[in-house]
Amino acid sequence: MHRRRLSTFHPGPHRFATPRVAVFLVFGILLTACEDRGGTVERQLGDYLVQVRYAAGAAGLELPASPPTAPSWPRQRDIRLDLPDTRMGFLDFFALQDCALHRIIAERNNAMGRVMTPSQRLVYEQRFIAAARECRALLLGTGETGLANRVDSVLRIKEETLSRVFWNATFGGPEFAALFSGAAQPLPWRDNAGSIDRELTALTLLATLQESLADGRMAVEAHRVEAAFELLDESRFGGALVRSLDLITHHLNAAADVVELRLDQGPLCGEEGRSPDAEALIRAFYRGYGGGVQPYLARVHRLGREWLALVDRLVSGQDSAVAPAFRSWYRERLDPHHPESAWNRFQEAVARHTATWGRLLEQCDALPGMSGTPGGNAPQKPQP
Repeated sequence: MHRRRLSTFHPGPHRFATPRVAVFLVFGILLTACEDRGGTVERQLGDYLVQVRYAAGAAGLELPASPPTAPSWPRQRDIRLDLPDTRMGFLDFFALQDCALHRIIAERNNAMGRVMTPSQRLVYEQRFIAAARECRALLLGTGETGLANRVDSVLRIKEETLSRVFWNATFGGPEFAALFSGAAQPLPWRDNAGSIDRELTALTLLATLQESLADGRMAVEAHRVEAAFELLDESRFGGALVRSLDLITHHLNAAADVVELRLDQGPLCGEEGRSPDAEALIRAFYRGYGGGVQPYLARVHRLGREWLALVDRLVSGQDSAVAPAFRSWYRERLDPHHPESAWNRFQEAVARHTATWGRLLEQCDALPGMSGTPGGNAPQKPQP
């Protein structure tokens, strides 16, 4: 007799004697006013670059207007992994009434269960596996070996595909698409957005869950998993970080280009002291970079390092279940192990910018702490 089948789930950068330096000073006053109004990150970085160009006498130098267009987050259909269509017969389903598994399967097949989000599906699969293990033991204890074996067959498929379910719920799901949205604004210029402790806690919880699932355990309660996904769905930190990295990298490299060009034209300082260009550039560095840009990039570096350590932990833990479209995006954007990722290009830009300015400051005896060094914040490299 043909049996109708019941689905257990559905995939579903001296003085001043030249006119241009006077222009630079006026511009510096305007810049301070802009900072007091809390302008956008791109404008603040652009203002710093304009200061450097005027100070170096390179105001007419053509530079790229903005960073190149970054690749967007992969489409859902390209990033989600397929899951097997596992089913159980009606007769077996009804025979499971003494098991909690019966109720869980019923929930999956009602109207709400059929439209589960990927994160809800992950919670469901956790519950299913735990209940199926209990039910199998119960059936074996009562001598119902045949039904226990059929439950075991479904259970094995569920356990083998759980890593794909976890992938679909995290990097393959809508919450992570929102978290890494390419439409996100960069991290705020002022440190007024609080910490990202809640986001880090949510990622840590998911990483812990992932590791426990790989060990065959269910170490995180369902309500905590759901709360973590809800929090990440409301955050745009991943996309904001990527945008900040691109903007900082672009403007630091452009500033280094200008300073290198001026250094290549001949010495800025010598036995007669500092040239007007040197004075202007040193002020641009300490006021524009040390007084605004450096604190911002140091914060981006600190937050990014903490964030990416957890993201990479999640990605590395799913090596066997990573969609190819995501792997390509990750290598180009955030992968700390790939030399051309946005994260490593950012760190290289910081190092190049620091080394270029170091040549000028050392030539002019203007390193932090030396006499004749302007006041203000002494720039530092981000702490590794």
